[in-house]
Amino acid sequence: MGYLADVEVAETLPADEPVAWRETTKRTLGDARHLWIVFLAIEIPLVLLCLFLGLTNSEFFVDSLITVPLRFLMWLLAVLIISVKSASLIASERTHQTLDVLCTSPMTGREIVLQKFRGVRRLIFALWVPFLTISLFVPWWAELQGRRYQYTADRLSTGLYLVCAVLAITIYFPLIAWLSLLIGLRLKTQIRAIIGSMAAIAAWCIAPRVFLVLPAAMMSNAMRTTEDVSYWASAIQLTSLLSPATIVFINEGGGLGDYPGPWVSIWLNFGFYGVALVILRTICLKNADRWLGRTIAIEDGG
Repeated sequence: MGYLADVEVAETLPADEPVAWRETTKRTLGDARHLWIVFLAIEIPLVLLCLFLGLTNSEFFVDSLITVPLRFLMWLLAVLIISVKSASLIASERTHQTLDVLCTSPMTGREIVLQKFRGVRRLIFALWVPFLTISLFVPWWAELQGRRYQYTADRLSTGLYLVCAVLAITIYFPLIAWLSLLIGLRLKTQIRAIIGSMAAIAAWCIAPRVFLVLPAAMMSNAMRTTEDVSYWASAIQLTSLLSPATIVFINEGGGLGDYPGPWVSIWLNFGFYGVALVILRTICLKNADRWLGRTIAIEDGG
């Protein structure tokens, strides 16, 4: 009995990764129990809704409920949750005046950041499941409608849709997390970090459409008589992909097939943002000691 009690106690202790243990056992939306509650609260109603919608014959009802509002709401909530969680990782330590204690540990800044990020990674994995549920439901529904009404059979390319949907959550979720973490490393308070991360994400989605797509559309209209209209249309479509929100909602609306070389558009878009993800992660880890204030302490101690 004593041995079993020692094993149970040992399983609840941090072992060699104390910061990761704290993030995955003592933090909301980091420990397995809270994540399971959130997961079941989202996934069970979502599965029941998909089953119910699968029994209805109303294509307009399903498209208007699933393809646009529900997916938009899911993305909005996921971005909000990931951004707030990531931006608060370091900023909350500063706000609660516990960062100095954390920095006295023998771990490097890189190790601290990676272990702090462990809870965010768990959260991202938990959020993948509801998105994959919807991503599998949409092509299944389109195929079912294709059997009922011939005119809907070729509306959605299942392979194109699924690849784009999976790449979106695989790349965009960590990208949002590392961008928010970078802002949280730089700003001094938790509130500023959260507001700053949300503002950066909004600018990231809106700025390309305002400063690139809109001017290109205006030039297209002004030069319509002298330039090839299809050339400008393709240029505007490809430029719009600089906003990450574009490909997500174009894919949900089944309009990605209208883009010039849809597969090329997918690989260019996610290749660009995949590189951006690697760069952001590298910047955060490379500058972790300096942004945590540990290099100053080391220099003073030397």
